[in-house]
Amino acid sequence: MQNDFKNIAILTNNALWPVWLQKMAVTLLEVDSVQTITHFYPALQRPDILMSICTSLFKVLEARSYNAAGIDAFATTQSKAAHTIIFETPDMLQKQITDNAIDLVICEGDIAFDIISALEGSSCKAVWQFNESWSTTIPPKAARAFLTKQGYVTLTLSYIAAGTIKPLYQTTSQISSLSLNRTIHQHFLKAALIPARVLSQKTGVKIEHGSVPYVNPLSQREGCALSVASLFRRIKHLFIKSDDMSWAIALSKCRDTPHIADNLTNMNKIIPPEGYFWADPFLADDKDKHFLLFEEFSLEDHIGKIVATEISGDHMIKTPKTVLSTSSHLSYPHIFSYHNQWYMVPETGNMERVDLYKANDFPYNWDYMRTLIKGLRLFDATLYSYQGRWWLFGTVAEKSLSDYDELHLFYTDNFLQGEWMAHALNPVISDVRSARPAGALFERNGKLYRPSQNSQERYGYGLVINEILEITPQTYREQVIESITPDSDISDIRGLHTFNRIDGICVIDFLQP
Repeated sequence: MQNDFKNIAILTNNALWPVWLQKMAVTLLEVDSVQTITHFYPALQRPDILMSICTSLFKVLEARSYNAAGIDAFATTQSKAAHTIIFETPDMLQKQITDNAIDLVICEGDIAFDIISALEGSSCKAVWQFNESWSTTIPPKAARAFLTKQGYVTLTLSYIAAGTIKPLYQTTSQISSLSLNRTIHQHFLKAALIPARVLSQKTGVKIEHGSVPYVNPLSQREGCALSVASLFRRIKHLFIKSDDMSWAIALSKCRDTPHIADNLTNMNKIIPPEGYFWADPFLADDKDKHFLLFEEFSLEDHIGKIVATEISGDHMIKTPKTVLSTSSHLSYPHIFSYHNQWYMVPETGNMERVDLYKANDFPYNWDYMRTLIKGLRLFDATLYSYQGRWWLFGTVAEKSLSDYDELHLFYTDNFLQGEWMAHALNPVISDVRSARPAGALFERNGKLYRPSQNSQERYGYGLVINEILEITPQTYREQVIESITPDSDISDIRGLHTFNRIDGICVIDFLQP
C-alpha cells in the first residue's frame, strides 16, 4: 500500500474540531511525507432536537466521571494544524478534493454512502475509514458497549475501495461499567495516533477481524437509554461502594503445564493485615530455599513498597520484611538471576524511569545499579533473555492515556551496560485485554509464554497466557492460548492480575470477594 501521501483530508459530519482530532493532525504532520492537513465537513444540517437533549443530559451526568490529567478529548478547539473547507454536495466535495490535490481522506464511520462513493470516484489515492463516529461526542460503538456491559470496544481503521475493505490497524480499549465518559476520552486520544502509525508502517498489531467500517448513528431510543443507564449506575455507585483495593496472594503446587487454570486448585490464600493489600508476587529459588517478593500497599499512605519472605514447605510464609522502599510508589518486583547474581526491576512508571537493582544479600538487601530507560511512563517492565538478546516488555502511555493498553518492546545485547533500542513496530500490542505484563516469561517444551493482564471493564479483571510465535527487532507475533476471568470456573475471587511460577510452586494475586 502506498504511504507517501503529502496532502491529507480529515472528513467529519460537522464543524466540530475536538482536541483528539487536533492531536491526530499534529501527529500526521510529523510523518516525513505529509505536508498539509485539511478538514472537510458538509454544510450545516438540521439538528436532531431529542438527541441533542439526550447528549446534553449525558454530559451533565458524566461531568465528574473523567479526570485523567485534565485533558478532555472532546473539548472543541481551533483547527491550528488544518484549514477547513465546507462542501454542500458530493459533487462539490469531489471537485474540492481535486483542487486541493488531496492524496488521502480519513473519515469517521457514519459518513453517508453517497459521500463515500464520491470520494472513491475522486482523484485521491486512498480512503481510510474508522468503524466509529464522533460527531455527537458520544461514539455509537462505545455507547453500545456501555449499554450492553461488554467491557471493551474495538476501533479499526480500514482502507476502503469498490468491493474492498482492508483493515489497517486495530486497538481495543476498556469501557468502564460505571462511566462511559471515563474511557472514551482515552480511547480517542489513542485513536488519534493510529493514522500516523499506519503511514509510518508501524502495523504490527494483531487484527482480529475486518468488519465493515460503517457504523449506524445512535438512535433516539439509544440516546435516551444511555442517559438513563448513566443515571442509574451513578446512583448505584453512591450507595454500593466496590472495594477494588482488597488484593491478596495465593500459593499452590505447580503442575508442568503452561495453563493457569491447571494450577488454581487447592491454593493456600495468604491474606494481608488490615490496612494493606498484597499484590504483584514473584518467586525465586536460592540456596535450596523458596522466596516470595511482592508489593505491600498501604491504604493509609497510598504508596507501595517491596517486601520479601521465605516460603515454607506447606506453602505458608513468614512475616514479610521491607526490602526496597522510596518516597515514590514501587510495585511489580520483577526478579531474575543471571550468572548466579540476582537482579530486580521494580515498577516505577509514574517516575518515568526503569531502574535496575542488584542484590547484595538476597532477597533482603538491594543496591541501585543503573537506569535502563528514562523519559517514558513504562509500566510492569519484564526482562527476558532469548535467542541471544535481552528483551524488555512493558506498557507505555502518555499521562493522558491508559497504561493498560499498549505493549512496547525494547532490546539490547547487554542489559548491564548496553543501550535499550525500541522495537520497530512499537506498540506491538494495542489491546486492553492482553497488553500489560502479568509476570515473568517462561518456557515449556520449547515454546515461550508471556503472562499478561486482561483489564477490560476494570484493572485486574483477569489473566491471559500468550504464546510468543515470533520475536525479532523488526517483527513480533503472539497468540492467546488461555484466558482466565472471574467468569471462568474460579470461585471466591473477583479478579487476578499476576501469575508466576518456579519448579513446584505457582503464585497469583487475587481480588477478594
